Amino acid sequence: MARKFLILTIAILLPSICYGLTLSELLTRERLRIRETDSTISYYTNANLRALTNDAIQFISGYGIGVVQTDKITGVADVYDYDLPSDYINWLSVIIPNYQDTLNTLVYVEPEYFGKSFTGSKDQAEVPKEFTVYGDTILSVSPPYSYGGDTIYLKYIATPAALDTATDTCDLNYVYQLLIIDYIWAEYQAKEGNVELYNAIMDGILNRLEKYKQGVNLRQSQPAQVEGIKQ
Repeated sequence: MARKFLILTIAILLPSICYGLTLSELLTRERLRIRETDSTISYYTNANLRALTNDAIQFISGYGIGVVQTDKITGVADVYDYDLPSDYINWLSVIIPNYQDTLNTLVYVEPEYFGKSFTGSKDQAEVPKEFTVYGDTILSVSPPYSYGGDTIYLKYIATPAALDTATDTCDLNYVYQLLIIDYIWAEYQAKEGNVELYNAIMDGILNRLEKYKQGVNLRQSQPAQVEGIKQ
């Protein structure tokens, strides 16, 4: 009976802890961590903490971690290059409808090999077979569409939204939200001159970032075997 009660308790608690924290909730947790709970006498104003919170979000996204988004790009005949979304960090998959209007995943090719693997006539391939990314700004497909109008579905990791007001909700995964609080803690130690503790906290954050992204932000398409996709 006790075991069943424990399982039930965990099931009840999980939904209450795995959610997006608002900026107000983050600030409250950050103040508890740095032991400056009274904003009226704290070294950090709410504006200071909000700025540091957004710094933390940018820091985390700088390591390739963000939120999953989907962008719909309209294919154009004879066009290779398309602009990536402004919040793009990394791709997960690129999918297009094929001749039978079923979905087909394009093969990723490293930029130095892109365009060299398709050896058939462009007229023999009405839809793209492969894609690459240039400078995190351009998505390029090859061969280009013979006819325009179809949708290219890009699933990608996006930069999290900044938090501006108290009710804004952080859209990062919950485990990354907790790293924001640790980032503030590290900055607090730097202000206090505790360099060794600052370095230790930041090392811990970096180690956890590496561990988390291995299990969460995995590409769903694999780099192309060039000889395997010839027409």
